[in-house]
Amino acid sequence: MASTAAYIYRKLKEDHLLTKAFNWDQARGTQDFDIICVGHSLGAGTASILAIMLKQEFPNTKCFAYSPPGGLLR
Repeated sequence: MASTAAYIYRKLKEDHLLTKAFNWDQARGTQDFDIICVGHSLGAGTASILAIMLKQEFPNTKCFAYSPPGGLLR
C-alpha cells in the first residue's frame, strides 16, 4: 500500500497531473476544487496513505476509506 501510494504521488508530481486538473476548465472554477481520495479494502489503505502525503501541500485533502485493512481502523 505504501509503495503504491508513493508511486501514485510520484506520478502526480512528475506528470503535473494535479496542476493540469486544476487548470483544466477555470471557467467552471476547477482551480478551487479540493482533492478527495477514495478507496475500498487495500485501495482504502492506499488512499489513506496518499491523502496523508497530499495533505502537506493540499491541506483541504479529504479521504473516504471503505473497509480499510485492520491496522488502519484507528
